[in-house]
Amino acid sequence: GGIGHEFKEGTCGALSGAIMALGFYASGDKAKHLKLAAEVYDEVKKQQGSITCGDIYGKYRFSHCDGCNLCAVQKVIEILHREGDINTSTIAPWQHIAEIHE
Repeated sequence: GGIGHEFKEGTCGALSGAIMALGFYASGDKAKHLKLAAEVYDEVKKQQGSITCGDIYGKYRFSHCDGCNLCAVQKVIEILHREGDINTSTIAPWQHIAEIHE
């Protein structure tokens, strides 16, 4: 239900978690963290149409936040892969899963 179950006004918790994870990754480099956070923010907003939990919930009527979690996690994985900090062949299946939840 967003941050603190504030469905109508609360920010998507999946987005918040993704940005926090990138904060750990870019610890000590504020400019890098801001750039990566904006990238995740833009992707979630593009895919979900909003970053507000209530808007997303109202659009999809899901009882669990799987779609938002997949969108946010997929973007973090793509960023870490691009930055050279993970080497994985599992990125392509994530894209397929995200398409199923659209």
